[in-house]
Order: sequence, then structure tokens, then C-alpha cells
Amino acid sequence: MRLLTATALALMALVVANRVAAQDDEARAVVEMAVKAHGGLEKLDSAKAVSVKGKGVVSVMNMQIEFTQENNLQAPDRFRAEMQMQVNNMNFPVVVVFNGKKAWIKAADMLMELDEKGVEGMKDSMHAENISSLKFVKDKKYKMALIGEAKVKDAPAVGVRVSHDGKKDVSLYFDKKSNMLVKMDSRALDAQSGQEVAEERFFSEYKDVDGPKMPGRMVVHRDGQPYLDFHITEARIVERFDDSMFAKPE
Repeated sequence: MRLLTATALALMALVVANRVAAQDDEARAVVEMAVKAHGGLEKLDSAKAVSVKGKGVVSVMNMQIEFTQENNLQAPDRFRAEMQMQVNNMNFPVVVVFNGKKAWIKAADMLMELDEKGVEGMKDSMHAENISSLKFVKDKKYKMALIGEAKVKDAPAVGVRVSHDGKKDVSLYFDKKSNMLVKMDSRALDAQSGQEVAEERFFSEYKDVDGPKMPGRMVVHRDGQPYLDFHITEARIVERFDDSMFAKPE
């Protein structure tokens, strides 16, 4: 009896494993079509370091604040953001730097190093950013599963959940007609509340940037509420940033 039970469990595990593998293959095929639509893996791989400038509106403490921003991002885990916020007709500069291990925020003349929770939040954000680049498609460490169809901005889309051991799951949604990435769902640390929130990023207005296609607009909702509306005015790919780009702000 025990032998029969063990055999049945083994067969069940095999069926489940085969089903998971099939789901992964189907989801991976969806992402591969998206990679092609975004310019192909070779062009996407070339964008290891990206500089982006733009402007937009962010919700801070129940205020809608206009800002301009320059982001310099180097995969897989470094970025620097310099923001100029307009608060009560005054310019308020903010610099955020993450070097993969440590993170700092400088607001006006006040400099703060983030604690362990803040650093983990930065790592989660960079993980989601790397997923949105679609370059993970050939890496077997990332597991994928279809999560069904959905409507994104009233257009049909197909969803894929991306998983990696030790990291938070990220869900991607691709427009069924164009195969472009139009939405990403993830968990994010909200700096204002210090709590984890459900974050939705909506991508649109794609344009060619030195080869690969990149969104010209990103709208972010947190826990279902509008948080950020960012319009990219300039984007370029660079070979690599100098290490000083990700040093502690002075």
C-alpha cells in the first residue's frame, strides 16, 4: 500500500511539473513576441545604461506637484535620479542615488542614508525595472506563467507573471494587437507611508531610442490611486556611466 501511494504521488508530481513547464513555455512565447515588437533582444541588450529626461506631476502629501527629472540607470542595480520640484512657486531639488548596496536621498540641503528597509525597497524597484526591460526572457532562473486576458485602457491584453527565487513576483501585460508592454503590476515601498503598496505602471507613446523601443509616457497608480504621470522628453543609451554617477550625493 505504501509503495502504491508513493507511486501515485510521484505520478502526480510529474503531471504537475509537466503542467508548470507547459505554462512556462506558453508564457515565454508571449514575452518573446513582445521582445521582437520592442526591437529584438540584441537591441534591448544594448540598453544596459540609459539616460532619460522628462517632466510630470507627482502626488505628495495630497498635493499635485509638477517636476522635471533626469534619470540615469545602469543595469542591473544602479541609478541616480535628479528631480526639480515646484512647491509654492519655489524650486525644490531632490536627488536619489542607489549603488546596489546603499541608497541616499538629498532633499534641498538635507542628506539621508536609507535604512535596510529602504534599501530593500530600492532593490525591489530595480528588480521590477529589470523585468520591464524584457531582457530576462532567455534566463531560466525566471519562471513565467500566463495569468489570462485583461483590459488595459480599454484594449485587450494578455498577462504574464514573472517569478524569481528570493524576489517579489512581477506581472506584465502586453497589448494583444501590438505585443507592446502596456502595464506592469508589482509591490513597492511607499516612501511617504513607509508601507508596501500595490503599484501599477502603465506604458504608452513608444518611440525608438537608439534601436529599442521605449515608452514616452509612464503613469503610476498606487493602491488604485494616481501617483505619478511622467512624460519622457529625451532618452539616450550610453555604454556605461562613470562610477561617480552613483556615489553618495554631496
